[in-house]
Amino acid sequence: MTKELLDQADSIIEEIKDIKIRIKNIEKREKTILGDSVTGSEKEYPYIKRNFRINGVGNNLFSGKTKRQYKKMLKSKKYKYERIMKQIEYQLNYIKDSEIRRIIRYRYYDNLSWIQIQIKMKYNTEDTARKKIKRFFEKN
Repeated sequence: MTKELLDQADSIIEEIKDIKIRIKNIEKREKTILGDSVTGSEKEYPYIKRNFRINGVGNNLFSGKTKRQYKKMLKSKKYKYERIMKQIEYQLNYIKDSEIRRIIRYRYYDNLSWIQIQIKMKYNTEDTARKKIKRFFEKN
């Protein structure tokens, strides 16, 4: 397990969430019915001002083929990132010290600050967790 990979863990988790939202939005756009109201007048005299309601199907940003390719690309990215997160979790299980595992999860998964970790772990100073992680990465 490398520190660089752990540094990206929080970002990868957020990107997976973002990709899921994008896929849902693409699927939602397929079924979009739009409506609007416009102001106009009668064709003949007296030109009386009226409001007209118009409805229609929304213009999709992607054509059918492009949309499928984009969804496929997003799903493949999501799968790749989920595999990376599983790999991190798998390697995390082989750390014998439970305290180190908790600190890593708090810091890199939950993106907590050192002060928040100090409070959660009930340490006297915020440096305690930071020093433990530093020693762990120096050893391994």
